[in-house]
Amino acid sequence: MLRHVTFPLIIASAFLAACASSNANTTDADAGGAPPDNGSGAGKCSAGHYCAGNASCSSSTSSSCVACPAGTAAATGVERGTDCKACASSYWSAAGSASCSSCSTCAKGTYLSSGCTAGANTVCPACKAIAGCVAGNLSCTTASNATCTKCSAGYSLSGGSCQSCAAGTFAAAGATSCSTCASGTSSLAGAAYCTVPSCVGLASGQSDCGPNRENCCTSLLVTGGESVKLDATHTATVSAFKLDKYAVTVARFRRFAEAWSNTSWRPQEHDGRHTHLAGGGLTDVTGGGLEYGWKSADYEGDVPNTIAGWTNHLTNLTFCQGMGFTMTWTATSGAYEKRPINCVTWPEAYAFCIWDGGFLPSRAEQVYAAAGGAQNRVYPWSTDLVSPPIGATYTVYNPPRSSDLPTVVGSRSPLGDGRWGHTDLAGNVFGWDLDWYSPNAYPRSTVDAATVSLANPIEAYRVQGGAFFGSDATAVRVTTTVFDEPAHRTVTNGFRCARPPTAP
Repeated sequence: MLRHVTFPLIIASAFLAACASSNANTTDADAGGAPPDNGSGAGKCSAGHYCAGNASCSSSTSSSCVACPAGTAAATGVERGTDCKACASSYWSAAGSASCSSCSTCAKGTYLSSGCTAGANTVCPACKAIAGCVAGNLSCTTASNATCTKCSAGYSLSGGSCQSCAAGTFAAAGATSCSTCASGTSSLAGAAYCTVPSCVGLASGQSDCGPNRENCCTSLLVTGGESVKLDATHTATVSAFKLDKYAVTVARFRRFAEAWSNTSWRPQEHDGRHTHLAGGGLTDVTGGGLEYGWKSADYEGDVPNTIAGWTNHLTNLTFCQGMGFTMTWTATSGAYEKRPINCVTWPEAYAFCIWDGGFLPSRAEQVYAAAGGAQNRVYPWSTDLVSPPIGATYTVYNPPRSSDLPTVVGSRSPLGDGRWGHTDLAGNVFGWDLDWYSPNAYPRSTVDAATVSLANPIEAYRVQGGAFFGSDATAVRVTTTVFDEPAHRTVTNGFRCARPPTAP
C-alpha cells in the first residue's frame, strides 16, 4: 500500500529557503554556458567550483571540480554546480569566483568605453588631452569631448579649454583670464608671472635662485626712514626702495649683452636716476644739485657692441684682471648660469640696471640694506661679532675659501640673509655702487644723498661694497668700503640693482 509522506512544516520551509538562496551580487538565473548539473555531485568542491559530468566529487581536490565561468559565482556551501549564478548588473567576476565584485567606475580623465559584462570589467580609455589642464581636472564622455575645470599657470580657462596666455600677459594656476604685465615687466607666451627683462624667457636652471628656487629677479622692499652709520662719524637716512635679492647672474647679464648687441637699445640721457624721490633724484653731497643719471658721451664708448666683444672683454686677461681666479662669463649657456657675473665695469653695471628697469644703489642705500637700517649690524646676519659670528654657513669668504670663483648666488641663504631677506650682502663678489669715491665729501648726516659728481678729477674712482670670496673676516663687515676705477675689470667685481619702492 502506498503511503504519502508529509514533511514537518518547519523542515520544508528551511529546505525551500535554501533552494531559493543565492549570492547577493548574482541573479537567480543559471550561469550562461555552465554545463548542467548531473544531480549526483556530493557538493564537496570549493567555492567558485561545481562538480562536472557524472562524477562524484568527494572533496575539493577532486579532478571533477570545475571552476564556475567568468561572470558567475558560487558561494561557499553550494552543493550543486548549477548554482554558479550569473553576476547581477554592474557586477563582474573572474572564473572560479566565490562572489561577484562591483564594477569599477571610470576615474577622472577617462571615459566609459564598454560596460561591465560577464567576464570583462569596465574599460576606461583616457580622454583626449588638453594642453595646460591641471591633472585630475579633465573629464569626458567620449574620446573627443574632453573639458577642463582648472588650468595650470600660464593658461586661462575658457569654455572648458585652456588657452595659453599671450606674450606680455600672465596667469596663475586656476585663472579664468590672463592679466597684462605691469609697467617695466614683460613675459613670453604661456607665462605664470611677469618679470623684469633680464629674467624673461630664462630656462629652468637659469632663472631659479636660492634654496627655494625662486625667481632670480626677485626684488625686496627695504623700509626707509631710519638712520644708519656709514662709518664712525657719518650717518645717513634713505627713503624706502627695493633692492634685488640676488646679485646679477651670468644668465641674466647675457640677456642684457644680447639686447645691447642685437638691438638698437641704449640708455637715454639722464636715465637711471632715483626718480621716485621727491626731487626726482638723489641730492649730491658735494653741493652740485641732483644726480645727473646716464651720460652717453662718458659711459657708452667702452661698452662692447657684439657678443664676441663681450666674450673678449669678460674672459680675456688683457681686459680683466684675473688674480689667479676664474671669470664666470660664457657666451652661451654653461656651468656658471647662476653664479654672479664678474669682470663687469661700472658703466656696464649701470646700463644693465637701467635696461632692467632699475638703477644702481647709492652707497648709503647699500650700507643701509646690509646693516639693517638703525640696527647697524656688523654683518648682514648679526648685530655684533659673535651673535652669530662669521662662518662659512653665513657668507663666502676666505678662509675657508675652497674655490677660485664666486659660488652660486644665494648659496648661504637663509642663514646669511640681511634684515629684509637679501642674500650675499657681504661676501662672494663686491658690488658696484652709484657713488664716486670721495671719503671727505659726506657731511655728518645726509638724507637721500650720494656723491654723484666728482669734485676732484684725480679721485676718479667709484665705490664698491660687500666684500668678495677672497676677503678675510674683517673685510666682510658691512661698513667696509673699497673703490676702483669705473672702467676696471676684475674677477672680484659684481653688482645688483635697486628699484623704486613701487616696482613690481
